[in-house]
Amino acid sequence: MRLAAIDIGSNSIHMIVVDAVPGRDLRIVAREKDMARLGDSAFAEGHLSASAQARALSSIARFLELARRLEVESVLASATSAVREAGNGKAFLALVRKQTGLSVSLLSGQEEARLIYLAVRDAMELKGPTSLVVDVGGGSTELILGDATSMRWAESLPLGVLRLNARFQGDRALGKRKRRALREHVRGLLADGLRRARGARTGRVVGTAGTVNAVVRLLLAEEGFLVEPDTPGVQRIPADAIHELSERMLGMPMADRLDLPGLDPARADTLGLGALVVDEVLAGVGVSEIRTCRAAVREGMVLDYLATHPETPARRSTQDVRERSVRDAVARYGDTIAHGEQVSRLALALFDGTRALHRLGAPERELLHFAALLHDVGHHVEQRRHHKHSYYLVRNAELQGFDPEEIEQVAVLCRYHRRGAPKDDHEEWTDVAAKARPRLRTLIGILRVADGLDRGHAATVDEVEVSVRRQAVVLRVVGSDAVELDVWGARNKVDVLEECLGRRVELEAVRRPRRR
Repeated sequence: MRLAAIDIGSNSIHMIVVDAVPGRDLRIVAREKDMARLGDSAFAEGHLSASAQARALSSIARFLELARRLEVESVLASATSAVREAGNGKAFLALVRKQTGLSVSLLSGQEEARLIYLAVRDAMELKGPTSLVVDVGGGSTELILGDATSMRWAESLPLGVLRLNARFQGDRALGKRKRRALREHVRGLLADGLRRARGARTGRVVGTAGTVNAVVRLLLAEEGFLVEPDTPGVQRIPADAIHELSERMLGMPMADRLDLPGLDPARADTLGLGALVVDEVLAGVGVSEIRTCRAAVREGMVLDYLATHPETPARRSTQDVRERSVRDAVARYGDTIAHGEQVSRLALALFDGTRALHRLGAPERELLHFAALLHDVGHHVEQRRHHKHSYYLVRNAELQGFDPEEIEQVAVLCRYHRRGAPKDDHEEWTDVAAKARPRLRTLIGILRVADGLDRGHAATVDEVEVSVRRQAVVLRVVGSDAVELDVWGARNKVDVLEECLGRRVELEAVRRPRRR
């Protein structure tokens, strides 16, 4: 089913077009954005100006034409803070319907927060401690407390960047006294929500929507990373970098801001204000970094529609975000999951059986599992060099819930699951952080042996019994059918594992009838 969602925000108007397939992640077909800045007049004058309405109507008409050409079945639309508060907001929505035929829902602050939570929960790993989701928009900032199962609390605050710009003149360089007054204003409005977040022992802050991702793009560009105009995906940005950027930008005249690499000129007057809001959230909660998320209100609109319309295909599975996204990628590239499942099962048995030697923990075990499921997706391109193609496909699969470092590590595991071991002159290997290489080399060794133990892709190995001895690690390969081919396949791939464990790896074939 193909759907479009149009989010008429205070700063920008966004549209996504998605394909919803049962059991899969939402597949984004198109993304569009126009900065209509409805909030410029709404927050300064209390109404939507004629020019802002004209810009918005032009954007909406163009988005609807694109949706028609892409053969969208249903178009969802909602408006938020600027339209909600403007004296002529409802009249504007009536005009939208008259000129374009589009019915637009006017979201309350609580409903906006709920949709943001649905989107983030679907796109990011929220297991573990309570997360605080922060969405800094043009008119409001949403604070949402929740975890992988439910939203616990939400608040919509009048802290959007256009609203702050109207009050504090963010297009001018602010001196220390004005910056201090701005911080006191923001801090005062955030106080109750951040007190609640501290009480919930928040361990993770997730930032979503345009302002947060624009801040991250600018910081990455200053470090020399080229980032696409679209949102940058999952990143982890230190709190001190956000603080330094907010102080620096707010103290700059507009001409100097426009010279900053990675800055969208349309955000030059507001981005420092947005960075300050994020800075105060991180400081108030006491968290050392913010994680970014691409999903926002529009994705939440789609998810809510799918959940409330029984005639649409059910999409969510009971698996967590990362597991679901990995399995979706396997299916998308046409690989059969059975071999990946078998290799994962055997790899995790080897990991657990040799834990006393490698001393790796749950994060490495999970990465090994994901790499085992994905290692053969390169067959989608060709068989002969499929390990290299797997590396490329995994890096570009837009896996949900992973940060860039984790995606790089899973891709590297897939790259070296067959043939040559990692070498210092391999570009793929040098792209990995030096501190991660010893751990990854051990996981590569385990994955290579596990892949060899399903040499014929027939799942003939029922279990592997691991015995760690002084000079060797002995693997008793048990199957009800002949497992000699699998033992032979594994023997040819023990080199990396032997090096990492400091032991010989010996394999024995054992025939044992399956228990009924």
